Amino acid sequence: MEQIFTSYNNPKGNAETERMIKTIKEEVIWINEFGSFEEAREVIGRWIEIDYNRLYVHSELGYLSPEEFEELYWGRQLKKVA
Repeated sequence: MEQIFTSYNNPKGNAETERMIKTIKEEVIWINEFGSFEEAREVIGRWIEIDYNRLYVHSELGYLSPEEFEELYWGRQLKKVA
């Protein structure tokens, strides 16, 4: 992973990151009580891996979950081959 710096006066430079952080806070952090930092890390990581990366509806994917989008994509690819 490469670290990229944006200028301090560029409001759109960090928008995607800020939105992701807000989503994590709303969907995980603010609605749970964690007993330790390790527990929080585990719960957040599991939410990102399972819920967000597989099931969460994304506007960039036409308001489909990544799994739904992938099924639709591969279904179209198979029809092209057949």
